[in-house]
Amino acid sequence: MHGLDEQGVSGAIWYINNEGRPCEEPLPLLLAHFFNHQTHHRGRVHGLPGQTGQAPPVLDLHRVLNP
Repeated sequence: MHGLDEQGVSGAIWYINNEGRPCEEPLPLLLAHFFNHQTHHRGRVHGLPGQTGQAPPVLDLHRVLNP
C-alpha cells in the first residue's frame, strides 16, 4: 500500500466471514487490529524459545523491517 493517504484509510473493507456472512468493517479499525494482532504474534514468538532455554530472536519491529 504505497502512497496510502488519509482518504485511502477512511474507507471500509467488505468480506465474507468464516460463517459465509457478508461483513463490512471500517478500515481504521482493521488497521489498528492488524497492528495489535502482529504484536501479539511477535510476543508469542519471543516467549516460546525462552520456555525451552533458548535465546529469543530479535523482534524489534524496525530491525525486522530493515535488517
